[in-house]
Amino acid sequence: MLEWHSNPQDTALLRRTWTDDFEVLYSIGNVFNGECGAAAKALFPAFARYEAEGLNYAEQSEFRIQALQLVQAMAKTLDKIEDATALELYLYQLGQRHIHYLPPRIDVKTWAIFKDAIQAGLNDRVNRLHELSQEERFRAVSLWRDIIEYMFVYVKEGFYDGLKGFNRFSS
Repeated sequence: MLEWHSNPQDTALLRRTWTDDFEVLYSIGNVFNGECGAAAKALFPAFARYEAEGLNYAEQSEFRIQALQLVQAMAKTLDKIEDATALELYLYQLGQRHIHYLPPRIDVKTWAIFKDAIQAGLNDRVNRLHELSQEERFRAVSLWRDIIEYMFVYVKEGFYDGLKGFNRFSS
């Protein structure tokens, strides 16, 4: 299994590149823009239905809720980043909850599409932070890539274990 090792400098950099500003968070949560986004949007049939009706999916409450839930998960990950055990448990349990929302036959490609779209949104966010040096931006992009990979490993594990009725953290 993938391990996360936090250090104070990297944790501080991740926190500097995060924000509590709703509009910025909303733009990060809107992973449906750009090349990766089109494929990610296909994972949510309701969004295509809105567009077919001439509505902007991004203005619909269903979408705003989805975007908010995504950034909340990322914020909680950042809050728990210094405690690998708590972080792993949180992400695993998040995957367990997703058995109620995701199709049981979700494939590797679908997970990768969504992961890549989230990464693209964060890369865009980090690269707009001109108060960071080029070196800091490069490091932040690398750290976010690693933490998103880590998130997906444990969410997927929890999801697939949940489909089998198994929870490795249950006592």
